[in-house]
Amino acid sequence: MNRTTQLKLFGYWCKLNGLLGADRLGEVALKRFVLPPPVNIQPKQAIFLDTARQTKLEFEGKSVAVYEWGDPSAPYVFSAYGWAYNAGRWRHFAPALIEAGYRFVGIDYQGHGRSQRAECDYPTMVRLLTKVLQHFGRPELLLAHSFGAGLAVGMLSGADRSLHPKRLALLAGFSDVEYIFRQFAGAIGFSESQYQSLAKAVERRTGGKIETYDPAQMSLKLGHIEALIAHDPKDEVTAFSNAVRLAEHFPGAHLFEAVGAGHGFTEAKTSNAILNWLIEGETPPTSKRLVHRMSPAHSGSIVDSDYFR
Repeated sequence: MNRTTQLKLFGYWCKLNGLLGADRLGEVALKRFVLPPPVNIQPKQAIFLDTARQTKLEFEGKSVAVYEWGDPSAPYVFSAYGWAYNAGRWRHFAPALIEAGYRFVGIDYQGHGRSQRAECDYPTMVRLLTKVLQHFGRPELLLAHSFGAGLAVGMLSGADRSLHPKRLALLAGFSDVEYIFRQFAGAIGFSESQYQSLAKAVERRTGGKIETYDPAQMSLKLGHIEALIAHDPKDEVTAFSNAVRLAEHFPGAHLFEAVGAGHGFTEAKTSNAILNWLIEGETPPTSKRLVHRMSPAHSGSIVDSDYFR
């Protein structure tokens, strides 16, 4: 049974539970959302992970796996990957950064990779990344992918400027948490009123409304960091409109249409462009800076932006 069918069946089950009331419907859906899928570390990822110096970091009662590659005394690269991945996904990027003289630091979020099983939500994961940042100190570079890109922006927006990196690359990231929840609600067949029950469940769990978790808005205070926002226009997981909205907000950021990268960014040409940006500070020739615009969060499948007109 594929994931689409699983989500649709889950949606039917949610609605049956919803007969008990809107609060119950929202809580059941959120419980599914915050639980990471079963861990699936591929053999090549495991081999790469085993080459690291591995330690554990205690975080809110859970043990989190921490990985380090390269010279322990070298300036380091902070990394944050996407939902349902593990630190082994960096095997396409870390070796070149290590060869360039950097130490590469990765973690497995709670419920991911070799860390303890646990539920995950945006503010909790931002707190985890913040703890890692404080543990290791200021990174020279930051590399983040997908869900991790949104988390990294949230982390930096709340961290002291002395801990901010010189340069960062955000790959296939999202610009607002509302986009993710609306995609999830659509996949399980929720109506607008049912989506609102999910939104209220998020607020009860986290203490904040969904719209307050907005990496694009958070990026407004990060203009002193050299930033590249890279996204494949045909990404089928996270819509390219997220990159546009983020680039319109993030002061001075470059937007790179990473054609052929897909969502995973394992294609050599685009990966090399990212590495060249991080190591040398050279922007890809096709990258551009967008006119600063406070475009609103996603209310549907696309963001309102002049970029698409």
